Amino acid sequence: MVSLLDPDTHEHGGSKALAPTASSTSAGPVVVARYYDDVQWLYNLGWSPGGTHSLHYGLWWDDTRSLADAIVNGDRFIGDKLGVVASDHVLDMGCGVGGTSVFLAETFGCRVTGITISPVQRAQATAYAAKRGVGDRVRFELMDYTAMRFPDATFTKAFTQETSNHALDKHALLREAHRVLVPGGRYASLDAFEKRPARPGDEDVRYRRVLNGWPGGDLVSLDRFVAIAKEVGLEIVAQGDVTDRTTRSAHIIWRRHVVLFPFVRVARLFRLVSAELVRHFEASIEQKDMFGAKDNVLMYGYFVASKPGG
Repeated sequence: MVSLLDPDTHEHGGSKALAPTASSTSAGPVVVARYYDDVQWLYNLGWSPGGTHSLHYGLWWDDTRSLADAIVNGDRFIGDKLGVVASDHVLDMGCGVGGTSVFLAETFGCRVTGITISPVQRAQATAYAAKRGVGDRVRFELMDYTAMRFPDATFTKAFTQETSNHALDKHALLREAHRVLVPGGRYASLDAFEKRPARPGDEDVRYRRVLNGWPGGDLVSLDRFVAIAKEVGLEIVAQGDVTDRTTRSAHIIWRRHVVLFPFVRVARLFRLVSAELVRHFEASIEQKDMFGAKDNVLMYGYFVASKPGG
């Protein structure tokens, strides 16, 4: 759920984003696939510095010096929280263009299967794994993570990184994670969550722009997501709030998009860019205040759970 170019010092001059259209209010698989097929080129252009191929906020530790390092920190965080080892078969539930999947295979020597509902992403992920020399250990499939075709107990580890937000049915997502894990297997999520409900009026309109523009389903709180995980049979190992480790990325996203948004709006008037791209820019501008102290509506958190048995 992120995007664009290089940090700068421009400030938002109060330009107003366009209102979301009725067609953007549902984040079903078709809408999400169309979004990534349409704007993946933009992510490639501006949010994969150093060849990370991960579309994530990343985590800025005290000694982190670059966006590329922050993104790798997020991938390593997932691997460490899952306790990945070489004998694991890991499921990347929403693999994007393969950055995290390839990182885990290279770093831990494990097998990884990544799934996406975007044909564009699957093609790029497959090519990236081959380029990095891990095509024999990493494969990618077109699949909806709320209705997977894998047999029960296929994977030892599974995770969602900034993808659980796309699921309209959180129960279905977590039931599927539980089903495909072996007894004793682990699931981890690192994602945006709702910190508090948006207030009716302008705040809710801006919040919906973020959901519609990236596009997300209806976000739930971290506590609610954890409760659903328990309901489907997972046992919670750990959870936490790392919002303060992502705010720098939130500002970078905002700065990059607010500068170019006037040009995107003009291009849209002449049908040179898609409606998805316009909504993407709206979301990227609004998200900074949603995560920040100004609104305090969103948070960035994680939790780790295990499947009983094993």
